[in-house]
Amino acid sequence: MTYDAKNAKQIKQGLPSDEIFEGVIINIQDGKIKDFFKSAIKEDWENKNDLAIELTIQLKHEDKTFEVKQPFSYFEDEKGNTVYGSSSNLGKYNKKYDKLPEVGDKVKIITNEKGFGKIKLD
Repeated sequence: MTYDAKNAKQIKQGLPSDEIFEGVIINIQDGKIKDFFKSAIKEDWENKNDLAIELTIQLKHEDKTFEVKQPFSYFEDEKGNTVYGSSSNLGKYNKKYDKLPEVGDKVKIITNEKGFGKIKLD
């Protein structure tokens, strides 16, 4: 085995860009925004302690299994009930799927130009 820069070729990793796939929510983790954005959080970010869930969605493409993770923020009212705005991701999810996220839900995943996926909410 020898490194050969002249004959090397780059392979495509991940999902194809700009496509829609069907996935299934396999896990919902509850926490705070800072729990799900550990490397991107700045110390002075004021929303880092807001409540959030992170959905793990599993999908298959060309005999490979992929997981997409997506956080959704929410708030609690004085009685401890979960509340969310209609323009929040939870609100958009509720509008599109007629319910809030639960394990086992089938959802559409849309990829961007780099092949990174997120739940289609529109």
